[in-house]
Amino acid sequence: MIKEGKATILTDNTFYNPHARVPRDISVLFLSVMEVRHVLDAMAATGIRGIRYALEARKEVTFNDIDPHAVNTIRKNLELNGVSGEVLNEDVNLLLYEKKFQAIDLDPFGSPAPFLHSLSRSITHKGVIMVTATDTAPLSGSSPLSSRKKYHTVTKKVEWYRELAIRVLIGYIQHSLSLYEKTFEPMVSFFYKHHVRVMGTVRRTPSLVTRNAKLISLYNGIGPIWMGPIKNNTIVERMLKNATEYIVPESIKLLKTLYQEIDTIGYYNLHTLSSTLSISPPPLEEVLELLRKKGFEASRSHAEPLGIKTDAPIEEVKEVLLRLS
Repeated sequence: MIKEGKATILTDNTFYNPHARVPRDISVLFLSVMEVRHVLDAMAATGIRGIRYALEARKEVTFNDIDPHAVNTIRKNLELNGVSGEVLNEDVNLLLYEKKFQAIDLDPFGSPAPFLHSLSRSITHKGVIMVTATDTAPLSGSSPLSSRKKYHTVTKKVEWYRELAIRVLIGYIQHSLSLYEKTFEPMVSFFYKHHVRVMGTVRRTPSLVTRNAKLISLYNGIGPIWMGPIKNNTIVERMLKNATEYIVPESIKLLKTLYQEIDTIGYYNLHTLSSTLSISPPPLEEVLELLRKKGFEASRSHAEPLGIKTDAPIEEVKEVLLRLS
């Protein structure tokens, strides 16, 4: 018996990832501020995510899994939690091609790429999508050939590889949606352990489709990637206000760091940069404060505890490190 949020579940030899607790917390908070009534938990496994959506975000949920054993586990857990909802045993691509949904949670093993075209077809105008990827190697540049095959993107290993993973995934989601004259507005995107999680709204508005298409381009030989914002602070602030005792402190900390994160592309790693200068790393907060005093924007990165996000040129950042060493 596992207790998570307001839910209590049995795993019954069905896959359950305890390390995904933080992404589930944040997804619950995200849905709690979204004006959608119904959500599809497309790859539900034990049903933990969808059950929490019902109990904590007050949404109607359709549960789907291709594994008949998982479907039986979902039914047991729905009864255990007093939650009602349609339970399906279908191939997710076929389901998404056949039906329209106003909110879709897609949390596959590995890459979501094989499911994004059917998701793009299914999601309605002003709908909500929440997409997970755990194949961080092709997304972050560790496996450039896989990046080209799965995401049609040229990548390479960069210092800010965790943020790169987010931007590659958003770029590919935008591409998939654009085939159906739709576009994606990222609201909350984050990298946590081996999870890349992207959540936002979908619009079928020609002017927005055109605007967002212009925000996908090459960046220093990498791409195409998403060059726009990866979060909406109005939404993040509302999520933080909705947090209850069922949300673990680590989830709140991640959201607070994301909230204060500036909208620049990439980050510098404090230890890596200090090593190139042959100095001991100064305190990160002192680095950020001095950059701000020099008139630059600067913040932590939610994706990298040692990350320095700033609009300052690299030489200015090095000068600050040397001054504080």
